[in-house]
Amino acid sequence: MRRRELAKLLAWGTVLASPVRARAAGSARREPFVTLVSPVKASGGDAGVELLLFFSYACPHCHAWEPALQQWARQLPASARLRRVPVPFLVNGGSLQRLYYTLQALGRLDALHARVFATLHESEQPFFEPREMAQSLFSESERPGFLATFQSAAVTAKVREATALLAAYTVDQVPMLAVQGRYLTSPALAGGGREALRVADTLIAKAGAGRGS
Repeated sequence: MRRRELAKLLAWGTVLASPVRARAAGSARREPFVTLVSPVKASGGDAGVELLLFFSYACPHCHAWEPALQQWARQLPASARLRRVPVPFLVNGGSLQRLYYTLQALGRLDALHARVFATLHESEQPFFEPREMAQSLFSESERPGFLATFQSAAVTAKVREATALLAAYTVDQVPMLAVQGRYLTSPALAGGGREALRVADTLIAKAGAGRGS
């Protein structure tokens, strides 16, 4: 697929407006975060504050936010745990979900995560099919293992888990950051990427205080 065609698909697929904002309690004034009406049980229990980043490799806003987000993640308190959750919507979302969990299963996520974003948004030869992904990201000897893992039951289970989390949080736009199953914030809600991270810091402290009470 040519880059111009890809750009059209990405622009069409990006969800900018979200009814999630209607769940914000209080006045009509726009809030930089949403408090969920029905909180979602965090997977870590009392082990710390769980942060879920709903994203798609196909999302240009996710790509733009990633450098600031990675820097912020390195400075998180020890009690906070960030976990990325790839979503199935946007262009070719299902295959990109599988790609994320395949890289994770192969132990290559840290090395290739940024490269996937760059390939999709900056390269003249983006990929969408598994064999294209394998050819772009892996050596010839590694490609059969990638393709087998891509179609594996373990990756399928991870994809189902991610899709279930998406439904539980009723997220319909990305990027979206969930804090301890109670709050959602994003660059769209907060008015910018760095603003969203400042809001997230406040929500992490608030969630941590709630756990200790």
